Amino acid sequence: MKQLFIAAAAVAFALASTAAEAQIAVHTLTPGWTSFGQAVPQGAAPSGLQVGSLFTQTDVKTRWPDGSIRFAVVTASVPAAGTYAISPAPLAGGAFTPALPSASVALAIGGTTYTAALPPVSASDMWLSGGLVYEGRSIVVPVSSSDGTAHPFLRVLFDTRVYNDGAGRLDVTVENVLDKSGATTVTYNVAIVLNGQTVFAKNSVQHYYLTRWRKLFTFGAAALAAITPDMTPFNDSGALPPYLSLVANMVSSPTGASYDILQSGARETGSRKATPRGVEDVAAALIAAFFGNARHQSGAASTTR
Repeated sequence: MKQLFIAAAAVAFALASTAAEAQIAVHTLTPGWTSFGQAVPQGAAPSGLQVGSLFTQTDVKTRWPDGSIRFAVVTASVPAAGTYAISPAPLAGGAFTPALPSASVALAIGGTTYTAALPPVSASDMWLSGGLVYEGRSIVVPVSSSDGTAHPFLRVLFDTRVYNDGAGRLDVTVENVLDKSGATTVTYNVAIVLNGQTVFAKNSVQHYYLTRWRKLFTFGAAALAAITPDMTPFNDSGALPPYLSLVANMVSSPTGASYDILQSGARETGSRKATPRGVEDVAAALIAAFFGNARHQSGAASTTR
């Protein structure tokens, strides 16, 4: 009997050790929809990922030479706040037809208003696709409301994310980056309308050549979760180096005039002064190299002046 007990204990210990070894990360999540990027060490996840025991959509973006996941976007509906293990799992199937919001961007230039409207059908350029969430990109040329003439160099990008309960977010980018004759700084009044409501408006925007700006809006009743990530797999996979203890852990509040569109942001608030020169730029370069063609999905407005 004693030998049977020891054998059973050994098996239980082995199973627990295997589960712990398979665990890739432990994130802290609040309730609601979550879609987050996950770096994975080579060989740790051959197919998909799972958040706790929740049904999880995995959109794999890059793979290691052995075919295992290197980076993926992971989506789940989190029922309660807590810590959730991220583990390898089979890819979950499923699909749904998203109900896209109505959205438009109006740019009043001189006496002409150019409007770009989000197409009502799913985009062919999809970033997320499965049973839980859709995200697609539509690049739209603003056209004159008077005669339908296309604006020669301004473009509007709609990155639309819709969860299967109808909640979602709309990421709007207006860019002035085309390599075209006559492309230059342009001044306009802008208004963004989402589901019949004006969600952003600003007059006399001076949009410099070779810059873009972005705004992010949510729609629907469902909550969106917040995540406190476990950075261990990002370090172990070489996606990001661990920060040295001498790097201050600063949290910036992106508010005020300097954080408006096409403004200087943190460069005027002194946040970079507390960080060793170049650390943020090196980290950004490492992320870009590791993630390949992963889209930038932060919510703050940006400029590339």
